[in-house]
Amino acid sequence: MRVTIVGAGVVGVTTAYFVAQRGHDVTLLERHSQPAQDTSFANAGQLSYSYTDTMADPGMLRKLPSLLLGRDIGMRIRIDAALIPWGVQFLWQCTRAKADRNTLELLRLAADSAQALDRLLADVALDFDHRPAGKLMVTASAQTIAGLRRRAAMKGKHGARVDVIGPAECKAIEPALEGWRGTIAGASYSESDQVGDARMFTQGLFDHLQAKRLCDIKTGVTATGLRLQGRRVTGVETAAGAIEADAVIACTGIGTRRLLSGTGIRVPIYPLKGYSVTQPSGSRPPLVSVTDLDRRIVFANLGGRVRLAGLADCAGTDASIVPQRIADLVALGREVMPEAAHYDAPLEPWAGLRPATPSGLPLVGATRLQGLHLNVGHGALGWTLACGAARRLAATF
Repeated sequence: MRVTIVGAGVVGVTTAYFVAQRGHDVTLLERHSQPAQDTSFANAGQLSYSYTDTMADPGMLRKLPSLLLGRDIGMRIRIDAALIPWGVQFLWQCTRAKADRNTLELLRLAADSAQALDRLLADVALDFDHRPAGKLMVTASAQTIAGLRRRAAMKGKHGARVDVIGPAECKAIEPALEGWRGTIAGASYSESDQVGDARMFTQGLFDHLQAKRLCDIKTGVTATGLRLQGRRVTGVETAAGAIEADAVIACTGIGTRRLLSGTGIRVPIYPLKGYSVTQPSGSRPPLVSVTDLDRRIVFANLGGRVRLAGLADCAGTDASIVPQRIADLVALGREVMPEAAHYDAPLEPWAGLRPATPSGLPLVGATRLQGLHLNVGHGALGWTLACGAARRLAATF
C-alpha cells in the first residue's frame, strides 16, 4: 500500500517508522528542511508514562475565574472564535467520571508507548540523552496531595506504580530539592518515568529512515490540501504537484485544521502555547525529572543541560516567542530552584503550540473519509505517546 504521511515531528516520524515496518511504501512529507522544527523541537523532555492526568478536571473549574481574570501566571487566556466552541467541549469534560476515564485511557496508551519505544530502540541505536530518570511531582498543597493520593490508587489498580511521599523522601530521592525555595508538602513519585530529547530522537530516527531507504522523504514540501475522489482521499496536493496515495496519515498537529479544510472533517484541536529554555546546568541540577505542580513548570536534565518548560497560553496560532513569557518562566524556575541552571547565561528560548483536544485524548485512527487517517491532538503528551500511538495506528494497515 502507498501511504503518505504529512508532518515529520516526533509523531510523524515514529508513524513512518512503524508503518514502514509493516512493509508499506511510505512517503513522508515535511514543510521544513529538517524534522522536529515545531512542537517537537524543545518540549519538556519528559516521557511521563505515569503522569497522564488530563487538564480537563473538576479542579480546573475552580481555577477558571482566576484564569479568566489573568491572575494565574502559568496560563494566559485570550478568547477568540476558535477557543469558544473548543472551550465549551473542554468544560463538558471537567467531571470526575470523565477525567478519570480519560486519564486511564491515556495511561494505557502511555504504557503501550513505553513498550513501543523499547522495541524501536532494540532495532535502531539512537542517541538522544535518554535515561530512566524517574519523576517527582512536587506541591506545597495538602489538597493537591490528597488528589495525587487518589489518582495514585486509581492508577495502581491498572498496573502503574505511583508513590505519594513526604518532604524527607522527596529530598532523599532528589538531593537538589535541598535547595528548593518553598514549602514541600509532598510529592508523587514514579520511578519508571524517563527523560529524553525529542528533537534529537526525531532527527536520529529520521536519519535512519533515510539511510535505510525505509521511506521516501520529501522536505521543504508543504501539503496544501488533500486530493478527493468522492468520499475517498487519493493523495495530497502540494505546491510542487500532487502525490498519489492509497492512504494519507495526517500527523500535522495544529496544522490539521488547515490540511483538512474543504473535506468536511472537523477536528476539535486548539493550540496551547508552551515555552521552554535550555540552559547549562547550575551548581545543583536535578537528576530526577521534577514537576512543580503549583507553578506548572518542569525541570529535566538532558545530558548536562537543564530544560525548564511550562506555561499554557490560549493565544491562537501565534507561535512566536513572547519575551515577557520567557521572563515569567525563568522567574518561576529561579524562584524555586535557583541553583538548578545558569539562568544568567544566554537564554535558549523556545515556544511551541501543543495541539490539544478537549478530553486530552489524541485522535488516532481512520476517519469517515476512506483513506484518511489521523494521528493528532496529543497535547502536552506528544513525546510520551508518540511511539504507542504510531504503533497502534500502523497495526490497522
